[in-house]
Amino acid sequence: DDLLEISYVGTVVDTGDVFDGSAVRINGQGIPGRGNDVTIFFVLKKQPFGQFPPGFDVGLEGICVGERRRLIIPPVLASG
Repeated sequence: DDLLEISYVGTVVDTGDVFDGSAVRINGQGIPGRGNDVTIFFVLKKQPFGQFPPGFDVGLEGICVGERRRLIIPPVLASG
């Protein structure tokens, strides 16, 4: 199993509007359940359904320590 620690920002391609992220704050408050962390951990291809977009599994497979990737996730592999 591959345990990943990532930091990310989710933006809308057309507008650049931020809709999610590992360190995103809403009205100055961290997102509940994240404990104000700026990174998140998950096991590749084994996270609970709906916790992260399926596009993470596809786009982060084979990533190496310290590597950076820009993922453009199509709607079919996105959350919600």
